[in-house]
Amino acid sequence: MRRITKTERRGRSVLLHAALIAGSFVFSIPFIWLISTSCKVSDEMYPPRWIPQVPPGVKHSPYIGIRQNERAVRPVGVRREDWERLSGPIREAITEDVAALADGLPAFYRPYLREPDLAEGVLARLVRRAPDALFSKPAPEATTWFAQRIDEELVRYVFESVYRRVAVSDVKFHGWDVMSVEYPTEDKVYPWEVVSGDAELVGRREGLLREAREVHYRFDDESSFTLGITLPLEMEADNLKKIVISNHADRSWHEIRATVELAGRRYRA
Repeated sequence: MRRITKTERRGRSVLLHAALIAGSFVFSIPFIWLISTSCKVSDEMYPPRWIPQVPPGVKHSPYIGIRQNERAVRPVGVRREDWERLSGPIREAITEDVAALADGLPAFYRPYLREPDLAEGVLARLVRRAPDALFSKPAPEATTWFAQRIDEELVRYVFESVYRRVAVSDVKFHGWDVMSVEYPTEDKVYPWEVVSGDAELVGRREGLLREAREVHYRFDDESSFTLGITLPLEMEADNLKKIVISNHADRSWHEIRATVELAGRRYRA
């Protein structure tokens, strides 16, 4: 019986620990994916990616923005060199065609019609139905195919998804009694006011899916703003369970906090 040398014993120990570390890493993958997914918003679920996207630190809002997973991707059946050859000219042609539709679109669209991310959103929408053979054609023929499929309806649809804005609208009061629900803003009158900060409220009644009051803010000199609204409450204050404020976030790094003053008391969210 041969005696195991010190070098062999050390080598076996190293291999054993390497195998244990590798196994631990393999079994930890589902937990890493779970943690990563918990940091994502719903539209980041597909296509799947390990690292969540970090929201931008916005100083001016509204703005045009698009997430990495919303950008146009090369179709599987298209060669990489063809995609690199044509994607630039196609984006430029889309920008010009979108800008040419300005007269038929809401006036507030116009400053944003030449934004690269708007053209990117249109391309991402159209490339799904583009035949793979199109990308082997000359650039004028490929860009014409895309130009012929751009209309006001498509631009409105894409604009809704890339137009990043903060907006507030209706408020609802829910009581502990299930039947107690009040709609103090049901007539689409949203009496929000800017209390402090470099911001202004702009009403939007067309061009977007939901009516609301947009908050146009600038954080050049300040880092926050405050909105206020005063509404009547018909139910007893003790019966109020929750307040629902309809809002639209601009997908920035900034947070929203709420403070409620009711019956001489102040509540902070």
